[in-house]
Amino acid sequence: MPAVALPEEQRSHKNVLVSLATPKIAVAVYGESGPTESEWKEYLRVLSKLEGSGNKLLVMTAGGGPNTIQREELERLTVSLDEQVRAAIVTTSRVVRGIVTALRWFRSDNYRAFDPKDLKAAFTYLQLSDAEQTAVRDLATTMAERLGVREAVRL
Repeated sequence: MPAVALPEEQRSHKNVLVSLATPKIAVAVYGESGPTESEWKEYLRVLSKLEGSGNKLLVMTAGGGPNTIQREELERLTVSLDEQVRAAIVTTSRVVRGIVTALRWFRSDNYRAFDPKDLKAAFTYLQLSDAEQTAVRDLATTMAERLGVREAVRL
């Protein structure tokens, strides 16, 4: 018997959602677990749509994130975009913020970590206009609600 496609709300829980807020700004929200391979491929596909230079990425996480291989794939993609994407990673996890800080020491100053209570500082770091901040916040809130992590990422 053929498989029946379930409505999206009945499918197994997702670990990450990613979308473009504008042609130059991507928003990603992670749950508590890292992305599956299919979720990661979608993540990279969406990021590859960023246009030109000066691209920005807001990542909000309830603890999940890419594994080592996925981080290497992400690094290759950002290099292929002609310049590294400026990324703000927003999380309550001190461990994740520590990892981001360590990455800055060895790789790039284009990644910064922020506590959710410092979301405004993350927007400032990304150099978002007021309109972009509203669009990004609205998109991140919708994504966090879909993942069931709005409280965890404090939106």
